Amino acid sequence: AYRILAPGGLLFLSVPYMHLGLALGEAFGKLPQPARTPEQRFYQWRLSRRDLAIELNTAGFEVLSLQPIHRRQGVVRFLHNHLGINYASVFARALGLTIGTALPRALCAHMLMGVARKPTGEPPR
Repeated sequence: AYRILAPGGLLFLSVPYMHLGLALGEAFGKLPQPARTPEQRFYQWRLSRRDLAIELNTAGFEVLSLQPIHRRQGVVRFLHNHLGINYASVFARALGLTIGTALPRALCAHMLMGVARKPTGEPPR
């Protein structure tokens, strides 16, 4: 992205978000994990705001904004992946709507939206 953007150009991206709820659960080992089979392979990394800021800065971008997005989807995915409740169930969708609307984005959002700018002058490398 850095190579193809013009100086001053904007980069918009979203990545899976390591929200506070997941981070705390992993730190204290309290989250039940979905069963994995040997055939299943790695799916994705989740990044915190700090992680994404570091990656963008390392690539030479100026970070303008980092915002968690998709709260309801984060709640529904948590219910499915950690409690075994089907994504498409009316129960999961209703909980996603009610809980996802009430909780702060930092606690339950599914994705992290980043906006960064390529500097107008070349950064020192």
